[in-house]
Amino acid sequence: MPAALSDMYGGGPMHRQPSAAILEDTLREIMGEYKHVYIVIDALDECADRNKLLTWIKTISCWKSEVLHMMFSSRREPDIIDHLAAIGSLENMQFSGGSANPDIVEYVNGKLSEKPEWHPKAVTMVKDALIHGADGSFRWVALQLAELLLCCNTRSLKQQLEALPEDLEQSYERILCRASKRDRKDLRRLLQWVMFSARPITMEELADAMTVDFGLE
Repeated sequence: MPAALSDMYGGGPMHRQPSAAILEDTLREIMGEYKHVYIVIDALDECADRNKLLTWIKTISCWKSEVLHMMFSSRREPDIIDHLAAIGSLENMQFSGGSANPDIVEYVNGKLSEKPEWHPKAVTMVKDALIHGADGSFRWVALQLAELLLCCNTRSLKQQLEALPEDLEQSYERILCRASKRDRKDLRRLLQWVMFSARPITMEELADAMTVDFGLE
């Protein structure tokens, strides 16, 4: 481990997240110790606060260092495209969503193995539809599987497959639209906690928060 990185975590309170300024200073020190430094960020589109991260990426890209190399993977979200387009030194490489992601294939196979009673044709039908429509998104696949595994006959399964949402946005929209009026209030509270929490919230904390009724005095 680089000495600067060890000093960063050893010189302050335990478990405290370093500030962006401290991270930048540490990165500069590391860059002074090595001929090449690589930063790899996977699934940039799934970052909890990606606007802040994108701003930070633009900041360090302005250093114009020959030592620093950066690589990111992401779906083609408009805000990400706009931010990264301003960094002229980046090379854009696109991969077809039609090529099967081995990890997604393994995940789908594992989930479908939980349905040994399904006909092999039904299994193949579901597998083909999900792998073709995934576009590299595990979350999209997981959301569709959660619904498909509830189908009790081939007809309902086919109907569900014929109406698969195109992306995550449509998937979440359907979930919200299907919620009963009784559940919508709770769903709204859940979303408010997730969106406006000062930090990423755990499932246990979210469950505790939902037990509090702020309407009661």
